[in-house]
Amino acid sequence: MAKEENRTSPGTLGLELAGILFALLLGYVLSAGPVAHWGPLASRRSQSCLESLYYPLAWACEHSRTFGNVTKWYLDLWSPPNDKK
Repeated sequence: MAKEENRTSPGTLGLELAGILFALLLGYVLSAGPVAHWGPLASRRSQSCLESLYYPLAWACEHSRTFGNVTKWYLDLWSPPNDKK
């Protein structure tokens, strides 16, 4: 019996990689909400690490009014009701 080969086309592989990259980037952006909620409970060292990790998001918020407004709205969803301004 001949061994059956299971190959995917280069286009399919590219779409799969693009989908994985998109999911990772979306997860990174969406993870800012829980971090903003639980971040204040972290130690100073951990907070410094979180600030470095999320610096690209802060930079994007400073340089894009729309992205900043959407991000602020999303982070406000994670803040306790008495903290909302």
